[in-house]
Amino acid sequence: MRIGINAIRLEGERKGEGRYLTNILREWSSCYTTDEFFLYLRTNYQKDAFLQVKNIKQVILRGPFKISHRPFWEHVLLPWRLWRDGIDVFFSPSYTLPVITLCKTVVVLHDISYDVIPDELSLKARINIKLFSKLSAKRSSHVITVSKFSKREIIRHYNLPSEKITVTYEACDPMFERIEDKIALCKFKKRHNLSDNYILFVGTMYKRRNIISLIKAFKIVMKIVPTAQLVLIGEMPPSQAQLIKLLIQDNNISKRILHLNFVEDVELKFFYNTASVFVYPSSYEGFGLPPLEAMRCGTPVIVGACASLPEVVGEAGVLVNPKDPEEISRKISKILLHRGFQSDLIKKGTKQAAQFSWRKCAEQTYHALKLAYDFF
Repeated sequence: MRIGINAIRLEGERKGEGRYLTNILREWSSCYTTDEFFLYLRTNYQKDAFLQVKNIKQVILRGPFKISHRPFWEHVLLPWRLWRDGIDVFFSPSYTLPVITLCKTVVVLHDISYDVIPDELSLKARINIKLFSKLSAKRSSHVITVSKFSKREIIRHYNLPSEKITVTYEACDPMFERIEDKIALCKFKKRHNLSDNYILFVGTMYKRRNIISLIKAFKIVMKIVPTAQLVLIGEMPPSQAQLIKLLIQDNNISKRILHLNFVEDVELKFFYNTASVFVYPSSYEGFGLPPLEAMRCGTPVIVGACASLPEVVGEAGVLVNPKDPEEISRKISKILLHRGFQSDLIKKGTKQAAQFSWRKCAEQTYHALKLAYDFF
């Protein structure tokens, strides 16, 4: 097959869909050497070593006067080039397709939170993604999503037939794993002034992730486990920042909470490895990578009993009502105080995390493209 790929997420710093595409391409480059892959971009990008093979081609598309803003690039330049290159199937890893294409198409909808919780996006972004993602899903030959929960949501909101949607679970970056160097772990904790009983959260602090509930739960935990500490890693959207900061100040617990807007993956791996428990009290996720990363690093996890999260953690995670601080505090305290329970969760988490791999995800994604090419 000649497979065209919207690869603009490889440009600049890679987050979210950029990492997703990078891991898919890493597997495809070694598994499907008889197919041709065309990566369509607006500018040059950091060329990974695994992409330096003859069946993967980089195509830079620029309009007249170097016009390259996304709508013009995606809906005018890209369709013409797909036709010119004789593409059999076009793959978009990020929600939208060109309005007009002459080849088969497959689009990935990681979730549809923008439809369910629209206030997380700006008005402009909300209009663009809601309009074009729904149109893309309906016009595509096939749709990929990352959990059974998201598949049900897409069927419910977009009225698509079940057979048009394939579920391919994501996986962690291979770098997230157990660190056996005890000295390095101790030095890391000392450098960041971390206690032996600290609770970790990682992710953008949207309202749906219930950080308010987590902070209230932490205040209760402090009375039971005096050495407890809370580490929050991720940006606070403006709509939540003031509420979170006021809650911390009003309860006089700022000295027990460490907030970091961003850390590099190498540092994040150490945070996962040194935390006593990872808590992700979200009420809506399309998949939920942070709990999976935590389990791979040997950390017990507590997640909201909602959306896709029970799929991700299986029986290895502790499920809670994400809006109930009392319940969250009880589960945290149980893990911190009962080492046997903590050890059992670590073993189960390691086994659960091993079920997710980028090789499996890449193979299932390729088969969805082949399905679109052969039958639709």
